[in-house]
Amino acid sequence: MLTSNTVCLGDDDIVQKCGVNVSEQQSADAAKFTSLTELMTRPATPTKAGLSYVQTGKNDCLLMPFTEKGLTVCSHYVPHPDIHAFVTCNGDNCVICALGNQPEMKFLLPVFDCINREVVVLSMSLSMRPRALAPQVFPVLEVVKAGRAQVMSVSRGADNNFTVKAWDLPEDADTGEETIKQFLAEVESGRLKLDSVFMSIPNETLRVLPWIQENLRIRGLA
Repeated sequence: MLTSNTVCLGDDDIVQKCGVNVSEQQSADAAKFTSLTELMTRPATPTKAGLSYVQTGKNDCLLMPFTEKGLTVCSHYVPHPDIHAFVTCNGDNCVICALGNQPEMKFLLPVFDCINREVVVLSMSLSMRPRALAPQVFPVLEVVKAGRAQVMSVSRGADNNFTVKAWDLPEDADTGEETIKQFLAEVESGRLKLDSVFMSIPNETLRVLPWIQENLRIRGLA
C-alpha cells in the first residue's frame, strides 16, 4: 500500500474534472512567503530524493509495474522557458488557471525502470482515446494484480500516440525487489511523495514572474 490517498487506475472516482477543490495538501503548497529570495528560489528547489518521471519518446522505455496503486494529481503543463514543466494546480484562485492554461488530471504510477534499475513515475492522462497511454497500461496492471510479473515497453510517437507492449518477466531478470522495498518504505514514512515529480509553485511565486504579471495585467487581473 502506498498511502491512504492512493487510488487504482481503474477506479471510477478518479475519472473527474479538475481545476477546483483540489486536495488540502495541494492548497497547503500555496502557503505565503515573506522573503523575495525564497519566492524566487522556490521553483528551482530539486524534487525529493531525486524521484523522476518517465520521459517517453520514440525509443522504448522498459518498465516493470509492481503495483496497480498510484496517485491522481491535478496539474498544468507550462511551456514558458521560465518553467517548461508540469506544475501542480493551486486549486481555487490558481494563477496558472487564470492565464487560460487548462488543468488536467494525471495518474502517477510508480514503476521499476528495468535498465536504470530504479523506481520512476509513469505519468499518464485519463484519456480513453485510441492510442492513449492509460487504456493500454490498464490491462497490464490487471495481470500484475493477479500475481504475474510483467515488463512493458512504452514509446510515444507523433500526436502523443503511445505504443505499449507487455510480456512475462524472464525468470532470471532483476525484479528490483530491494529497490522497490526501499521505495515503498520511503513513501509509507512520508519522506517521499509521488507528486514531487511535478513542480509545486505557490501563487505568490508565480506572480513575481514578469511574463505572468504582464499576462494578468492585460487580462485586467493584476
